[in-house]
Amino acid sequence: MTKPIPFKRGTTFSFVLEIPSTTVDGFFMDWGVKAQIRKQNNDNASGLIADLTTSWVDAETTRNLILSFSMTDKWPLGIAEVDVLYTAPSGQRMRSHTITFNIERDITQ
Repeated sequence: MTKPIPFKRGTTFSFVLEIPSTTVDGFFMDWGVKAQIRKQNNDNASGLIADLTTSWVDAETTRNLILSFSMTDKWPLGIAEVDVLYTAPSGQRMRSHTITFNIERDITQ
């Protein structure tokens, strides 16, 4: 099991997800992209921490996806999970691997 990535609450959440080189450039062009950060193992409404903003670094190549959220001051401490849901115009759906974060308390006020 991979160790969770540390993240300090109160800072801007910004994470770049790289699409594997085995995927052709532009594969995800015109696909819908959605990402949420949730409390670990909680798929219920109570587990939702935030709907993340998603944007491609280059919409033509769809190689690097930025997941972001600016106001994290109220995020709960502890282990959280993120994955990305890609939806093709045809309705086909694909998901990324799950990425685990440890939301840690912020010190400097």
